[in-house]
Amino acid sequence: MNPIPATTSPTTLSNIEDILFNSAGLIALAVMTGWAAKKILGWLGNKLTDSPIAKALITVAGKSLQVILPAYTIWLLVDHNMAHIPVGKQELVKTGVSLLLSLAHTTSVYHFVLVPIAWAQKIADQTENKLDDVLVPMIGTVIRVAVILVGAVKAVSIIDPETAKSVLALLATGAVAIGFAAQDTIKNI
Repeated sequence: MNPIPATTSPTTLSNIEDILFNSAGLIALAVMTGWAAKKILGWLGNKLTDSPIAKALITVAGKSLQVILPAYTIWLLVDHNMAHIPVGKQELVKTGVSLLLSLAHTTSVYHFVLVPIAWAQKIADQTENKLDDVLVPMIGTVIRVAVILVGAVKAVSIIDPETAKSVLALLATGAVAIGFAAQDTIKNI
């Protein structure tokens, strides 16, 4: 005689309420932990007045943790509770979580751009040339805009890959136009 296979009981409203309540608690804990990490690492970074690069790195790590911890908590909760999500809604939820993770990664990279900017600023401060003092913030802005554009294209590609190709072609055309327009300025520099 074969044993009767164990079956899982259907998800009831009470189970869903428990899952949502526990998930909300874990997300709140992740948000508070990220906030505390940002405050503590920001305080530690302010103590490092001798090294602007270490200060930037520690401060930026705190800012990134504030975004990354809640995003990955949501990803883990959704992944763990995928069986409780209706089959028709699972792809939508997966897309939403992928979009959330992409935005968290873009935000973290945006913050981490401060580290090479701090390094370049430290080098620029050691030279007598004032051009370096102008170029470092300008290059920092260009890098940040590039990070935002890459993050936006990534977010669009998660939602609709075909539209992302069009956006990428538009950005490439714009980059070529800006390159031609900035030729004289670059020659003067």
